[in-house]
Amino acid sequence: MLSDKKFTYYQPESYYDDGTNINYGAIPEELSSFQAFPTREECEEWLKNNGYNPGDFCISEYEDDDIEEVTLIDRNGDVIPRIEELDEDGLVNLIGDEVLFDAGSMDNLKTERQDDETRQEYEDRIYEEAMDYVNDAIVSIEESGEYNFQAYCGTPDVEWYDEAREWAVKDVLRWMSPETEE
Repeated sequence: MLSDKKFTYYQPESYYDDGTNINYGAIPEELSSFQAFPTREECEEWLKNNGYNPGDFCISEYEDDDIEEVTLIDRNGDVIPRIEELDEDGLVNLIGDEVLFDAGSMDNLKTERQDDETRQEYEDRIYEEAMDYVNDAIVSIEESGEYNFQAYCGTPDVEWYDEAREWAVKDVLRWMSPETEE
Protein backbone atom coordinates (compact mmCIF):
# COMPACT_ATOMS: atom_id res chain seq x y z
CA MET A 1 0.00 0.00 0.00
CA LEU A 2 3.04 2.23 0.41
CA SER A 3 4.78 1.14 -2.76
CA ASP A 4 3.47 4.00 -4.87
CA LYS A 5 4.30 6.66 -2.28
CA LYS A 6 7.42 8.68 -1.76
CA PHE A 7 8.95 8.71 1.69
CA THR A 8 8.49 12.27 2.97
CA TYR A 9 9.86 13.73 6.20
CA TYR A 10 10.58 17.13 7.73
CA GLN A 11 13.43 18.95 9.44
CA PRO A 12 13.49 22.45 11.03
CA GLU A 13 16.04 25.08 10.09
CA SER A 14 16.31 28.41 11.87
CA TYR A 15 14.96 31.30 9.85
CA TYR A 16 15.25 35.05 10.17
CA ASP A 17 13.54 37.67 8.04
CA ASP A 18 13.94 41.37 8.91
CA GLY A 19 11.96 42.53 5.90
CA THR A 20 15.07 43.02 3.80
CA ASN A 21 17.30 40.08 4.58
CA ILE A 22 16.36 36.46 4.84
CA ASN A 23 18.82 34.23 6.68
CA TYR A 24 18.65 30.51 7.16
CA GLY A 25 20.65 29.04 9.97
CA ALA A 26 21.14 25.56 11.28
CA ILE A 27 18.97 22.86 12.74
CA PRO A 28 18.47 23.06 16.53
CA GLU A 29 21.48 21.82 18.48
CA GLU A 30 19.41 19.06 20.11
CA LEU A 31 18.92 17.42 16.68
CA SER A 32 21.48 15.44 14.76
CA SER A 33 21.76 16.14 11.03
CA PHE A 34 20.26 12.70 10.23
CA GLN A 35 17.17 13.14 12.44
CA ALA A 36 13.85 14.27 10.99
CA PHE A 37 10.12 14.12 11.71
CA PRO A 38 7.37 12.18 9.93
CA THR A 39 5.06 15.22 9.75
CA ARG A 40 5.26 19.01 9.98
CA GLU A 41 3.01 18.83 13.04
CA GLU A 42 5.39 16.48 14.87
CA CYS A 43 8.27 18.84 14.04
CA GLU A 44 6.37 21.88 15.32
CA GLU A 45 5.42 20.06 18.53
CA TRP A 46 9.04 19.01 19.07
CA LEU A 47 10.13 22.64 18.65
CA LYS A 48 7.54 23.78 21.22
CA ASN A 49 8.47 20.95 23.62
CA ASN A 50 12.10 22.08 23.43
CA GLY A 51 11.41 25.76 24.08
CA TYR A 52 11.57 27.01 20.50
CA ASN A 53 9.11 29.22 18.68
CA PRO A 54 8.10 27.31 15.52
CA GLY A 55 7.70 30.69 13.76
CA ASP A 56 11.48 31.12 14.00
CA PHE A 57 12.02 28.05 11.82
CA CYS A 58 11.49 27.02 8.26
CA ILE A 59 10.34 23.41 8.21
CA SER A 60 11.85 21.84 5.11
CA GLU A 61 10.32 18.85 3.37
CA TYR A 62 12.60 16.06 2.21
CA GLU A 63 11.97 12.87 0.25
CA ASP A 64 13.45 9.41 0.04
CA ASP A 65 17.28 9.60 0.46
CA ASP A 66 17.62 13.42 0.58
CA ILE A 67 19.08 12.93 4.06
CA GLU A 68 21.40 9.94 4.14
CA GLU A 69 20.28 7.22 6.59
CA VAL A 70 17.59 9.44 8.06
CA THR A 71 16.20 8.48 11.47
CA LEU A 72 12.65 9.54 12.24
CA ILE A 73 11.83 10.87 15.69
CA ASP A 74 8.57 11.92 17.28
CA ARG A 75 7.53 15.07 19.13
CA ASN A 76 9.26 13.80 22.27
CA GLY A 77 12.53 13.08 20.48
CA ASP A 78 12.02 9.33 20.66
CA VAL A 79 13.15 7.27 17.68
CA ILE A 80 10.29 5.83 15.64
CA PRO A 81 11.17 2.16 15.05
CA ARG A 82 11.61 0.90 11.51
CA ILE A 83 8.98 -1.66 10.55
CA GLU A 84 11.65 -3.91 9.02
CA GLU A 85 13.12 -4.41 12.50
CA LEU A 86 10.13 -6.62 13.36
CA ASP A 87 10.41 -10.27 12.36
CA GLU A 88 7.56 -12.10 10.64
CA ASP A 89 5.98 -13.22 13.93
CA GLY A 90 6.15 -9.66 15.21
CA LEU A 91 4.42 -8.38 12.08
CA VAL A 92 1.70 -11.05 12.30
CA ASN A 93 1.13 -10.14 15.95
CA LEU A 94 1.09 -6.42 15.14
CA ILE A 95 -1.56 -6.90 12.45
CA GLY A 96 -3.59 -9.27 14.64
CA ASP A 97 -3.47 -6.88 17.58
CA GLU A 98 -4.75 -4.09 15.35
CA VAL A 99 -7.62 -6.28 14.09
CA LEU A 100 -8.57 -7.12 17.69
CA PHE A 101 -8.31 -3.49 18.74
CA ASP A 102 -10.55 -2.40 15.87
CA ALA A 103 -13.07 -5.18 16.60
CA GLY A 104 -13.14 -4.47 20.33
CA SER A 105 -12.73 -8.13 21.27
CA MET A 106 -12.27 -11.56 19.78
CA ASP A 107 -15.93 -12.33 20.52
CA ASN A 108 -16.96 -9.51 18.17
CA LEU A 109 -15.22 -11.30 15.31
CA LYS A 110 -17.16 -14.57 15.69
CA THR A 111 -19.19 -15.10 12.54
CA GLU A 112 -21.93 -17.72 12.30
CA ARG A 113 -22.84 -19.60 9.18
CA GLN A 114 -26.17 -18.42 7.78
CA ASP A 115 -28.98 -20.96 7.25
CA ASP A 116 -29.00 -20.37 3.50
CA GLU A 117 -25.20 -20.69 3.10
CA THR A 118 -23.34 -23.78 2.04
CA ARG A 119 -20.15 -24.55 3.93
CA GLN A 120 -18.13 -23.27 0.95
CA GLU A 121 -20.13 -20.03 0.73
CA TYR A 122 -19.60 -19.49 4.45
CA GLU A 123 -15.83 -20.11 4.18
CA ASP A 124 -15.60 -17.77 1.17
CA ARG A 125 -17.52 -15.05 3.00
CA ILE A 126 -15.49 -15.14 6.18
CA TYR A 127 -12.25 -15.30 4.16
CA GLU A 128 -13.22 -12.06 2.38
CA GLU A 129 -14.18 -10.49 5.71
CA ALA A 130 -10.91 -11.62 7.32
CA MET A 131 -8.95 -10.17 4.40
CA ASP A 132 -10.86 -6.88 4.80
CA TYR A 133 -10.09 -6.81 8.55
CA VAL A 134 -6.41 -7.45 7.88
CA ASN A 135 -6.18 -4.88 5.07
CA ASP A 136 -7.91 -2.28 7.26
CA ALA A 137 -5.44 -3.09 10.05
CA ILE A 138 -2.50 -2.65 7.65
CA VAL A 139 -3.77 0.79 6.61
CA SER A 140 -4.34 1.73 10.24
CA ILE A 141 -0.79 0.68 11.18
CA GLU A 142 0.65 2.65 8.27
CA GLU A 143 -1.30 5.76 9.25
CA SER A 144 -0.61 5.50 12.98
CA GLY A 145 2.82 7.11 12.86
CA GLU A 146 4.18 4.49 15.24
CA TYR A 147 6.54 2.93 12.69
CA ASN A 148 8.97 4.14 10.07
CA PHE A 149 8.14 2.66 6.65
CA GLN A 150 10.84 4.39 4.63
CA ALA A 151 12.36 1.12 3.39
CA TYR A 152 9.10 0.28 1.59
CA CYS A 153 8.13 3.59 0.02
CA GLY A 154 8.64 3.60 -3.71
CA THR A 155 9.25 -0.16 -3.96
CA PRO A 156 6.28 -1.51 -5.92
CA ASP A 157 7.38 -5.16 -5.75
CA VAL A 158 7.74 -5.40 -1.97
CA GLU A 159 5.44 -4.42 0.89
CA TRP A 160 6.25 -4.67 4.59
CA TYR A 161 3.35 -7.05 5.21
CA ASP A 162 3.89 -9.42 2.23
CA GLU A 163 4.82 -12.48 4.27
CA ALA A 164 2.83 -11.63 7.38
CA ARG A 165 -0.55 -10.95 5.79
CA GLU A 166 -1.24 -14.60 4.93
CA TRP A 167 -0.56 -15.70 8.51
CA ALA A 168 -2.57 -12.81 9.95
CA VAL A 169 -5.57 -13.77 7.77
CA LYS A 170 -5.30 -17.37 9.06
CA ASP A 171 -5.32 -16.10 12.66
CA VAL A 172 -8.35 -13.88 12.00
CA LEU A 173 -10.18 -16.75 10.28
CA ARG A 174 -9.56 -18.91 13.35
CA TRP A 175 -10.94 -16.13 15.57
CA MET A 176 -13.99 -15.69 13.33
CA SER A 177 -14.95 -19.36 13.26
CA PRO A 178 -17.36 -20.20 16.10
CA GLU A 179 -16.13 -23.81 16.16
CA THR A 180 -12.69 -22.64 17.31
CA GLU A 181 -12.27 -22.20 21.01
CA GLU A 182 -9.29 -20.22 22.29
